[in-house]
This record gives sequence, structure tokens and C-alpha cells, in this order.
Amino acid sequence: MRRVEVNVFREAEDAAERIRLYQDCAFRFLQQKQRFDLRCVGGSDSPPGRLSFLGVPEFGRDRFRELIGRVTERTLDRGQRTDYERIGEAQFAENYDRLMRDIDSSDSLWRVGISGGEIVGLVIPQLSGKSLGLINYVGVLPPFRGNGFGMELLREGVDLLIRRDLDRIVADIDIENFPLDQSLTALGFERKGEFACYVRDIAPFA
Repeated sequence: MRRVEVNVFREAEDAAERIRLYQDCAFRFLQQKQRFDLRCVGGSDSPPGRLSFLGVPEFGRDRFRELIGRVTERTLDRGQRTDYERIGEAQFAENYDRLMRDIDSSDSLWRVGISGGEIVGLVIPQLSGKSLGLINYVGVLPPFRGNGFGMELLREGVDLLIRRDLDRIVADIDIENFPLDQSLTALGFERKGEFACYVRDIAPFA
């Protein structure tokens, strides 16, 4: 199963017309999001934190995919939470891993955060072309939430992208994900608009 996702920005003049069109084509409303944008000026100078990080080769691709499911439990992202509850943890993890690899086939920037020998969470930074970076997921395991680890994971993802000499980094988040909103703002991201997200799941061609 593959997913087609479309966004309709609230400020767009044809927003109502586009929404009707997507609904007529069997797209379903998933969630309301807001876009954050960071201009990459200068290098990274983040202070050392409590986390150490592992890439996918060291951690293992299968283990990373499993961790995607685990960090999604009780997530504040309503779209992900809806899918998680609808199809279950394992299937959600498989679908999301595939979705991320459709966006950018390389997982060279994906990281797992470790604290005191324990797995805390993950961050998925990705590239879109030569000048744009994406923060596509920041997830913390439930027992470690509320301790600032989300900020450290986010900072690591941003730093990795800045080192790629990009122009901009974009993050789209659920409008009710207030902790991630605060972390993005603290790192210098600016709000660039609110949009409705519609999706349609389609079967691949035989």
C-alpha cells in the first residue's frame, strides 16, 4: 500500500476549491499542520548534550524501523496517532519507514539517541534536492518524554543538515504538538503558514 499526501494552505485563494476536488477524489482529511522554516546561515555551534547518537548502519535497519513504531505510541501528532491506532505498531512502522525512503532513499542522516546506554528516541533528517533539508520525524520513547530529549534529537537533526551547506530546513508539525513547536522556535525556526493535510492510500500496480 502506498500513500499520496496533499497539503492545502489556509491562505491559498483556491483552498476551498482544492479541498472539494480532493474530497471528490476520495482523499481523507488527516490533520491540520503548520510549517516551520529555518534559513541556514553560518555553521552549527550547538553545545554538547546528554545524548550520544548512532546511525542506521551501527544500530541496524530492522531495529530502526521497529523503533519508529515504539516512539509513535501516544504521539502528539494526530495523523500518525490515527494511523498507529488503525493499523497497529508494526504495520505503522513498516509503512512510515517506506514513506520516508520514498522521500529520500538514503538513511545516512537518520539517528538514534542514546542516554546512559538506553535508547531514548530518534530523529529523521532528510534532503530534498541540493538546497532544502527536512526534519521529518522526531520521536521519544514514552518513558523518556518530558525531559528535554526531544530538543536534543531535533538539534542533532538540524546540525546534520546545516553541515550539508543547505539554504533552508523545513519542518511540518501538527498544530497541537506544542512541545515540538517550542523546540523549533527556540532553534530559530519561523512559522510560515498553516495547512490541512489530506491523504489517500493506493494499492501499487500489479
